[in-house]
Amino acid sequence: MASANGVVPYPIESTDGQTTATLKISPNDGSVALGCINTSASSANDILISSIVYYPNTGPSPSPSPSPSPSPSPASSQKIALFSDDGLQIPTGSIVPISPSVYQGLCKGIHADSPTTRNLSVFCFDTSTSNFVSGCKYSVILKAGTKTGGHDHDTATAGTRPLGIIAPEIVTISPQTFTAEGASFSYEATDIAQDVDFEIMGIGSDGRTIPGIKGTFRVMDPASTGFRPIELPGLVMNVQSHPTGIYGTSTFISKLDKALNLYFENPADIDHLSELESQGATLPWGGLFDINRDWLNPHCGHRDGKTIDISINTPLIKLDPLERNALESAISEAGLNFYYAPESPEAKTVPTHWHIQE
Repeated sequence: MASANGVVPYPIESTDGQTTATLKISPNDGSVALGCINTSASSANDILISSIVYYPNTGPSPSPSPSPSPSPSPASSQKIALFSDDGLQIPTGSIVPISPSVYQGLCKGIHADSPTTRNLSVFCFDTSTSNFVSGCKYSVILKAGTKTGGHDHDTATAGTRPLGIIAPEIVTISPQTFTAEGASFSYEATDIAQDVDFEIMGIGSDGRTIPGIKGTFRVMDPASTGFRPIELPGLVMNVQSHPTGIYGTSTFISKLDKALNLYFENPADIDHLSELESQGATLPWGGLFDINRDWLNPHCGHRDGKTIDISINTPLIKLDPLERNALESAISEAGLNFYYAPESPEAKTVPTHWHIQE
């Protein structure tokens, strides 16, 4: 039977016959009370509640709602796209070939300035819409690549090798905004054959960094793929300034080989001809041969695999007049020539070497 307060008692007899453990469950809220009552008491005032344990039933507690974590900003769908001047896309990691420039420097009157450039276009591409978009920014940086084209002299005295020129220069200083029509910039190669690494960094229209483009400008004479070392009997290649400056084209080497054979077979002085020595031909990738290891001429030729210097008047090599006459005749008969008068048989005084080229 329910009590006045709606609590339903469930008596539980003890083993001593004097106490009753009573379990009470409220139908209102499901609360549970467990008590022990002394049934031998004479009055209600003498009832002893030896222990009561109350278990409120509040029902299963709902799991606390987790505080919503801030959602990470979705990755930008924009990225930098690069195109060459012929309209082809340049993926990241590409090698962009370009021939070395030619600058007069100390060779004024021998050749004119002839810079080589690559014109490039940069766009901001939205992958979610497959459209070019406005409001992005880009900047360009250049770094020395690992391949040096035969130049091994980045030193305190020589300085760091030139890397070329980006125009407009402002994009190498701070990021520049461009439209959906893209932006154009150019790279002017140095006259030093080498690899020049470039990186085009991008900032999306929302101000966040977006994927850019990395690649390499390979400054190299395209004909150098056909160069090979000059290794001929009777000619010692002693190129101390650049040990790899011993290359030439196959045609030039064939003509030089013919000249050497004619020289050593000359009947006029067959028992007296000295072995010949060279202190410079062409570097493996062509371009400027900076004989003083300072990124400058005056080595005005030696760029294209068609030139060599033959020593005739050094502390170690001194050709007498008969030897010089034999060498001059052999060079002309082999189809080679003396391009630079001060370093030829026409010089007013005997130079240290003759500059010979195809």
